[in-house]
Amino acid sequence: MAEYGLKDRVALITGTNNPQGIGAATALAFAREGAKVVLVYKKNYQTL
Repeated sequence: MAEYGLKDRVALITGTNNPQGIGAATALAFAREGAKVVLVYKKNYQTL
C-alpha cells in the first residue's frame, strides 16, 4: 500500500452530510490512512 503521509495529520473535510457522497468517501479514506478527520457539513432546511 502507498504511504501518503497522512498519519497523525489533521484533515478538515467539508460536505460530509451524504453518506454516499464524495465528502464522506474522502473522510473515510483519510481516516484509514491515519489522519485525524474533522467533519463539516451544512444541513439544508426547507420552509413551507
